[in-house]
Amino acid sequence: MLFQRINKSDEEKVFIIAKNTSGASLAANLPVYFETDEQSDGLCVSQMIAAGNLLFAGINNATLADDGYGLVQVYGARTSVVTSPVVSSYSAVPGTRLIGVAGAAYLAYGSMLSAGITTEALLIQSLDRFVVAMETIASADGKSSTGNTAAFIRAL
Repeated sequence: MLFQRINKSDEEKVFIIAKNTSGASLAANLPVYFETDEQSDGLCVSQMIAAGNLLFAGINNATLADDGYGLVQVYGARTSVVTSPVVSSYSAVPGTRLIGVAGAAYLAYGSMLSAGITTEALLIQSLDRFVVAMETIASADGKSSTGNTAAFIRAL
């Protein structure tokens, strides 16, 4: 683990070293998940596959080549995390949880109850508060589709 040195001017952040075993490059700011196959060693990560929600590792810090090693942020404020609303008219406020969606390369936000059973089944409440929004996302702004959002990560 890499712990950022504590000082007055920078917020605290914690990173882990991870190996990309997804078969393709992983872009920066994407959520990544621990692998559970024969490479399952607590080091290998990829994008979420179906039913991988509980394996959330953190947010990829920079573009990571396939079979390459890089940093994954597991704690602290982050200025950019890839997000998308469950339904395009949804908005979010600071503190709104951002959660994984099976097969998607983003974290989602929106009302669980009004999303409908299909979407609700994809969203896992067990990840409640691993990642929360740190800014307001209005349904009318440019972030009402897949975009980047400031967030706070607690995945230690």
